[in-house]
Amino acid sequence: MQILKFLFANILAPPNEVTMKTKSSLIHIPFEELTFDSLSLAEQVMILNAQQACSKAYAPYSRFYVGVAICLEDGSIIQGANQENASFPAGLCAERVALSVCQAQHTSKKITHITVAARRAEDDKHYLPISPCGICRQSLLEVEVQQAQHIQLLLPKQADTFYRISSVSYLLPFQFDQSHL
Repeated sequence: MQILKFLFANILAPPNEVTMKTKSSLIHIPFEELTFDSLSLAEQVMILNAQQACSKAYAPYSRFYVGVAICLEDGSIIQGANQENASFPAGLCAERVALSVCQAQHTSKKITHITVAARRAEDDKHYLPISPCGICRQSLLEVEVQQAQHIQLLLPKQADTFYRISSVSYLLPFQFDQSHL
């Protein structure tokens, strides 16, 4: 039993566990909180496109429709929507659907903005607070690093309030990218 305790305490325990327990710090994510009316016309159009993209979701299992609008440097807007599958791991989030379109059809254009919207299938009037999941954050970060330009996010907080975040990297503070390989 002593050997197991030693192994867990010294080998299997997460690195810097003691440091994590004895020291604390805050992670700061700079953002702006804005109403729809205070957004630029371009940002309002992005939100409306993300909301419209929700109707393209295929989500018969969760009935949770997610839409995304991605703005490219030339002003083009690419929409994406979540696509579920009976084999749950085979589904795709809206962000990765839109990223795939960008990477396949607009390879030379940088992404400048992304907006996310979500609603329940039975309610096309009320949109919910949402942010990208972990794998989507990692996928967006990969593009941001690759293009060497920040991607601004616009995320819903409440019915008429949004968060503007200047870089995807703020959503993944302990990020993993190609520099770690």
